[in-house]
Amino acid sequence: MQQEKCVLIEQASSAFAVRVQQHMTFVNEVFVVGKTSLAKSKRWRALVLFVEQNSSTQVVELALTLPHQPILLLGHISEPLPANVVAVLDPDFTYLKWQLHLQACEGWRSPTDVHATYPASLSQALVGVSEGIEVVRKLIHQVASTEANVLILGDSGTGKEVVARQIHALSKRSMAPFIAVNCGAIPNELLESELFGHEKGAFTGAFSLRRGRFELAQGGTVFLDEIGDMPLSMQVKLLRVLQDRQFERVGSNKSMQVDVRV
Repeated sequence: MQQEKCVLIEQASSAFAVRVQQHMTFVNEVFVVGKTSLAKSKRWRALVLFVEQNSSTQVVELALTLPHQPILLLGHISEPLPANVVAVLDPDFTYLKWQLHLQACEGWRSPTDVHATYPASLSQALVGVSEGIEVVRKLIHQVASTEANVLILGDSGTGKEVVARQIHALSKRSMAPFIAVNCGAIPNELLESELFGHEKGAFTGAFSLRRGRFELAQGGTVFLDEIGDMPLSMQVKLLRVLQDRQFERVGSNKSMQVDVRV
């Protein structure tokens, strides 16, 4: 769903809406209850519902119709509140208080959103229910369906290869090979041959033709770990693969085309 700025909903047109828009730039639309219908396909950063006298029932009913939308209530209310009401605020608000509650709205997710939007394999591979893990799951799900190359950052042992395998498993390339290469564990003089392969007789000890990792991963995904340890000369050759999807085996002057995701 599209996520926009905040929307203020009041019971009738009033100077209060003008005040909010003048001092709170995050409010970019004002709707009057009963005169404007909300588009349920949208998701705003927050809906700000202005509670007036004898309007609490109507406000709660409106909140119930938008279960996936985080809501802030402005005013006083005694009725039981739906789960998507993040906070009830006093009309004499301060900017700092509003910012804190808006941050809470950005991180809020409805209970039905937490696991239902992701394949079971993704939830099983990444164990945990913290906000950080949920962000990682969301990013994996977003990029998996694209053909974009992906940069995964993290300290050693944090699960970069797990993330890469999940992106591959959820992509259109899932039936093709997934090849992982630890660039830091391969001697610099052998790295080019390891990635791109070599022809017979290309160097001492090259007794036969050898296919490299990129060639073996045709149609699939290559995960390059510890890429920061790669020599600059190799980074230039890798850049050509990323840009043009072409490389040459060691000892060959014939360019080869490759279809892989990195």
